[in-house]
Amino acid sequence: MKNYNCWYAIRDSHRKDIIENRLIYNYSLQYHDMRKLTACIVVSAVLSCFFLCGLILYMTRPFDPVITVRPWPYDRDGAFTITCDDISTGYPLEYFNDIVDLLDSYGLKATFFVIPYHGEWDLLTESPEFLDALHQAEDSGHEIALHGYAHYENEFMCSPHEQEMLLTKGLEIMYEAGFSVKGFRAPCLQETEETPVLLEKFGFAYDSSTYRESEIIQADILFRLSSGHEYTWYISEEDIPGSLSLAQGDFLEKYMHRSFFSFVTHMKAVNEGGGMAVLDQLFSYITGYDVWNGTLLDLVEWEKAREAVAWNEEKTLSGGEITFFSVPRGLAVDINLSNSYVLHDPPPGIQVVPQTGEGHHRIIFEDAYPQVTLSFGVQYGPGS
Repeated sequence: MKNYNCWYAIRDSHRKDIIENRLIYNYSLQYHDMRKLTACIVVSAVLSCFFLCGLILYMTRPFDPVITVRPWPYDRDGAFTITCDDISTGYPLEYFNDIVDLLDSYGLKATFFVIPYHGEWDLLTESPEFLDALHQAEDSGHEIALHGYAHYENEFMCSPHEQEMLLTKGLEIMYEAGFSVKGFRAPCLQETEETPVLLEKFGFAYDSSTYRESEIIQADILFRLSSGHEYTWYISEEDIPGSLSLAQGDFLEKYMHRSFFSFVTHMKAVNEGGGMAVLDQLFSYITGYDVWNGTLLDLVEWEKAREAVAWNEEKTLSGGEITFFSVPRGLAVDINLSNSYVLHDPPPGIQVVPQTGEGHHRIIFEDAYPQVTLSFGVQYGPGS
């Protein structure tokens, strides 16, 4: 009997030990689970704090860039255009070639206003050599434009119907000669109020029939470009220093205001006397400055392209983005942001010009872009 009771006592003691061990094991599991749960809660709380801080930072940090489009391609400090009137087969071809050769030696482009039927005697299409010279000039980057029909005095001071006939005859000769012109300058710079309307109807891009200092007027109908002054009209050798000084002063005044300088010269008038010497020295002077040079059509197309540029900005969790649309090659923009934003990984073909002021970014688009996005990230630390 005693042995039997002893066996039961041992069995009960063993069961008690098993139960106690199970309880201890369960408590241990619960303890570890509680530690894991606590750790998860702490991590979640920390992450939630970071997310909340980021959200608050995103909601409160402004992304309001101030964007300014710079005036000239590749951020040049000024612009320079040259026009030459009275291009006619009635004058020696060497006069025209001398002008083109001088321009080419400085790498400059000009707009040549051609008389299709000078005095109704010198017809453009009857001079193959002259046509070849004009086409070579056009191929090298110069512009061929229309200078009336026969260049009679006050030729375009007439009725709209008569002007239409003159334009039609002049353009027919130019087309036959192989030129599609987009620029117009009236003979003697004389035209009526109806002339720009007619020019727009005929598909011209600009009218340059006003004699005054350099100016661009973007009218409702078409661009109006003034001719600028003339410094080479049959001047004598003694007049060279005075004419050159006047031209240099006019250029410098425009350059200091980051504007454009344009002047007019005339075939034959510039060739006979000291005019070519003035051009040579003036070109040497101007090309020493940081200026962009183009034809009048180049200038008009640039102004149109600048006006077409658009952008929108969007704040992101990491900073912000600015998307530009219809960007022409060479466009330069200033982007001013708070000091806490930095430009991240600009796309290829975009030059970042270092600036001294914090938060000031100058961008030059070396390629044309239908659409391009610049990304800015938040910079934490001093000054942010």
